[in-house]
Amino acid sequence: MKKLLLLLLLCCFSLISFGQTPKTISYQGVARNATGQPIPNQNIKIQLSLLETATSSNSLYTETHTPTTSGQGLFALQIGAGTVLGGTYATLDWS
Repeated sequence: MKKLLLLLLLCCFSLISFGQTPKTISYQGVARNATGQPIPNQNIKIQLSLLETATSSNSLYTETHTPTTSGQGLFALQIGAGTVLGGTYATLDWS
């Protein structure tokens, strides 16, 4: 009986968590200059846009970030936690 109850609870929790939208999306990259060299230890500005489709230029959400690069030009940020320029991240249709 305990095993059946545990299995039922696990199924309920998995169904509840399945449909939730992400709060943020981790993103990292390497900033490079025009000649392809990494930009170390610099403040940079990045603008990100989430588009309607892969071939569309219709932006559903746009934000900016101002990270500082590492000694190798690496930066990391959280999409959904930047300065919003347009759209609403919380209401995006992820289907």
